[in-house]
Amino acid sequence: MSDATTDASSAGDSAAGDLTPVVLPFAERFSDRLNPILIRELHQSLGGRVFIGTLSLACFAIVALALAFTWASGGEQRNGADLLTGCTSCLAVLCLIIVPMQAFTSTRQEVSGGTAAQLLMTRLRPRRIVSGKLAAAMLQFALFLSVFAPLIAITYLLGGIDVPTILVLLVFAVLASITAVAFAVAMATISATRQLQHLIQALTLAGLFVAGFSAMIGSWGLVRELSQLVRFDEFWIVFTSTVLMFAAGAVLCGMIAAASLAHAYENRSTGFRLFAFGLLLAVMPWCLFVLPGIAIDEAPAFISATLALVLAPFWLWANCEDASLSPRVRTLVPRGSALAAAATPFLPGGQRGFVFTLLLAGLGIGVGLLTPLLGGVHAQREGRDICLVSWSYVVLYAAIARLLRTRLRRGRAGSILAFALVLAIAIAAPIAVLIVDLFLFSDVTWHLGHLTNPIFTIDQINRHPRAWIGLPIGAGALALLLGAVNARSGFREVSVASRERRELAKRV
Repeated sequence: MSDATTDASSAGDSAAGDLTPVVLPFAERFSDRLNPILIRELHQSLGGRVFIGTLSLACFAIVALALAFTWASGGEQRNGADLLTGCTSCLAVLCLIIVPMQAFTSTRQEVSGGTAAQLLMTRLRPRRIVSGKLAAAMLQFALFLSVFAPLIAITYLLGGIDVPTILVLLVFAVLASITAVAFAVAMATISATRQLQHLIQALTLAGLFVAGFSAMIGSWGLVRELSQLVRFDEFWIVFTSTVLMFAAGAVLCGMIAAASLAHAYENRSTGFRLFAFGLLLAVMPWCLFVLPGIAIDEAPAFISATLALVLAPFWLWANCEDASLSPRVRTLVPRGSALAAAATPFLPGGQRGFVFTLLLAGLGIGVGLLTPLLGGVHAQREGRDICLVSWSYVVLYAAIARLLRTRLRRGRAGSILAFALVLAIAIAAPIAVLIVDLFLFSDVTWHLGHLTNPIFTIDQINRHPRAWIGLPIGAGALALLLGAVNARSGFREVSVASRERRELAKRV
């Protein structure tokens, strides 16, 4: 009896022991909390043959550069700029071709094989998957950069190059690598048929090769120009604008990749709208703190007008989206009525997209006109008129996009068709008016039909400011009135969803 009892108790203890939670080692728990995609990508990339081969080629390139520099000198003293040029050429190939293509291949295999869809069933979000791939690629580039670090340090000891130039080149190399990897990952996540996948791969490879070889060929001039530019005040304008462009490109490509991996019912619009809003908002401090006082009276207005065109895909697509919120987004609407109203312009939906366009236009006009006042000067008339007219056209085309979208069927196909139709109208209408003028009058002079041509209209306003500026601004104001009536339902839908969430919270 006692033996049986002892056996039963030991069996119960072993069973209870099996149910005890397993404590993982600290390294595994830290890697899972950090980013499991980062750890997995590092295991796959660093243990593969491609990395070993690339690392061997990098070491061979270092030896070849050192020998070529020694033999080419012929006993004469040469400065380190020539050697730094060779290092820059090798880094251009690594950061713009090899590392991005590895990230593209890895992401494409996961998307095609369904691994990415399986990862989304876990707690991993698309943004974390993309950030893990970017971090793994950048750590891989950091390893290559550490291999070249001794040779880069020798370039300073040889003379002819200063530390600021070397640091700026390294910053540009890191930013270019981040942007190239983000571009490659974004292109790899685009869903398409098998034939289009081959086309996307060819376009990605061609773009990376063009960027890499252009940087490699232009490295000699880049080193020379930077070594001279760091001594002038214009250096900070070039440096900060380049950093902003690289950073904006990397963030945008990362957002595209995350949106491509997300489910169709997820909120894929708010990030892009905030990005456009933030990019335009960054113009004001950049102009106030970086630009010289002699240029602040006209530069903000021209930059704002340029961004009206650059940001066209953002505000145009915002007006071509479906009007209603998805069931998933309705559960994410803020419960507070004031916060829900403030978030309405940035939530998905074409009606809310028009409100977002109005806010963007108001911010663009404010940046163009108020920034010079904050700098202690008045905006020049030419820049002020161009800024007002450009954003008036933004409101006008946004209203046209909403008008077309409401007459097309619901779904992504209808949004794409509306987007394409607005682009076709914006391109074909000015060309048609020019052709009619040439055939009927054998001359091109401005008339009301050329309101469809923003460039021609802006040029006419510059020549006769008092006569024509009211026409495009009036057209934009009319579009504002027509679109504002339609935008009310966008606020109403968000308000209803917010009230439903408050009532549900009270019941729970």
